[in-house]
Amino acid sequence: MYYELFNKIIEDNENKICIFEIGAFYVVIDEQAMYLSELLGLKKVCFASGICKVGFPLNSLEKYMKKLQDLSISFVVLSAYTYK
Repeated sequence: MYYELFNKIIEDNENKICIFEIGAFYVVIDEQAMYLSELLGLKKVCFASGICKVGFPLNSLEKYMKKLQDLSISFVVLSAYTYK
């Protein structure tokens, strides 16, 4: 259920990294996760071919926002709970 919803949100935010707040972490999925894994050195976890995620704790958001801003990468931070 959430996977399809997240993909729709990603489509609606074209050209932006979508960072989803899920529980105690922020998570980025799929191609965006693979990109951030290489760019920022975040650990990537893949569930199947092309279905991957990276994440970081809530208290690290400012750190990663700064890194993305310094690299001129557009992003949006979203709460998963907003889209139930």
